[in-house]
Amino acid sequence: MKSQKFSYQKWLDSAQDELNFAKVNLEEQPEFPWYICFHAQQAAEKALKAFLFYKQYPKELRTHNLITLLNLCEKYEKEFNELSRSCKILDGYYTPTRYPDALPGMTPSGVFRKNEAKEAVELAEEIVEFVKERVKLK
Repeated sequence: MKSQKFSYQKWLDSAQDELNFAKVNLEEQPEFPWYICFHAQQAAEKALKAFLFYKQYPKELRTHNLITLLNLCEKYEKEFNELSRSCKILDGYYTPTRYPDALPGMTPSGVFRKNEAKEAVELAEEIVEFVKERVKLK
């Protein structure tokens, strides 16, 4: 049980770090919105994985797909379906913000803007806080 507790705490701490990084960069380096969007997606992913570890989900979690993770979380608590829209939006940032050839004929720097980064941070914060309310750290 102790290793499981350490595991979900570690993932939730990492989710908060990703969120904090995205927030700081939104304020101090908004000229890189694609990186901010990526870190917001990572915050959400790590928060959902933290919840699943908290619930002692018995399998490895190798996916980065937020909808897949959300569906797993919903098996434990139906209220997670409230995060569906947020997860769908953030899911769209995982691949195209990381790879310069993921968007045909474009690079991330030519596509993503500050308003998208701002929304991504807000959505990630919603997910991280939602998970924190359900995970009781001791």
